Amino acid sequence: MHLSIIKGICITLMVIGHTGCPEYLGNVIYSFHMPCFFVVSGYLFKEKYILDKMNFLKRRIKGLYWEFIKWSLFFLLFHNAFYLIHFYNTTYSGNDYVNQIFKILTMTGTEQLLGGFWFLKDLLYASIISLFSIWGVQKFCRKGRSLVITLVLTISFYVLLAYILSTVSFKIPTISSEIMLATAYFILGYFMQQSSRTTNLFNLPLAVFASIVVFLAPAYYHGTINNVTGLNIFLFFFSSLFGIYSMFVFAAYLKGRLSLFLDYIGERTLYILAIHFAAFKLVSFVYILIADRSIEQLAEFPVLKETNCWMWLIYSLIGVLTPIIAWRFVQSFKRDYFI
Repeated sequence: MHLSIIKGICITLMVIGHTGCPEYLGNVIYSFHMPCFFVVSGYLFKEKYILDKMNFLKRRIKGLYWEFIKWSLFFLLFHNAFYLIHFYNTTYSGNDYVNQIFKILTMTGTEQLLGGFWFLKDLLYASIISLFSIWGVQKFCRKGRSLVITLVLTISFYVLLAYILSTVSFKIPTISSEIMLATAYFILGYFMQQSSRTTNLFNLPLAVFASIVVFLAPAYYHGTINNVTGLNIFLFFFSSLFGIYSMFVFAAYLKGRLSLFLDYIGERTLYILAIHFAAFKLVSFVYILIADRSIEQLAEFPVLKETNCWMWLIYSLIGVLTPIIAWRFVQSFKRDYFI
């Protein structure tokens, strides 16, 4: 359950980070929240997939690639309709649609309202690379090598590879330093899973200290997994560990209704990832009506550029709750008409 709580916290932080929240808060959030998702995915990796790689690949394709395609094509279908209601400020021609379909099928692009779907692509590639890396680590360790040391070296290798790819002039199609970092985090999650079998990782005082570091660090350095380059990659990876560790510990200690609510959210992260930008448009529309603004401003992305300083709180609330309500509606519709 505590892993779903972590996902619930991180998806909420993701929504907040997209709302135009105070800059310092945004820097804190971006320092660890997306890396934490990759770590959770690695923590959930089952060793049975090492011997059944094809099943793992099928599950990844169904759960990541197909979801990327399905949602992207759905939003693409309504692109020009969204233009008519001022969600976008550009329309697509026939050639534009063809180009967008190609980008969607190759996971090299998607609709603006699905801007967060880069995560699905990165997780797909990181999962596949990690599968074969963990398989290699297991084979290597059968010869008497230390699993802990080998995993640490493997994680370090991918962080180093991320650094190299961020500095060289040539680019490998679809394989970026960002994906290498995602792979390092995924394998880190697997490492934590293995370590938790013999060691109690959840030290509350240490987590409190880590949280303090997370909130103080942006005063000196900040970055995101999407844009960090060069030597900053090492700093970003190291600093993100404090936030990730805090999430794992605090999620394990959370009890009561808050933990149940975050668990509920964590089980529905895909809906929030897919719909929260569209939900922001509802907030922007109401604000435009109340403030007597031009309706053309509704195309501003992800939120209105100029609002009251507290509006990010409203965007955050609606950005989380609207996808949950939409999910419940869809499930009710399926139950009433298809079951």
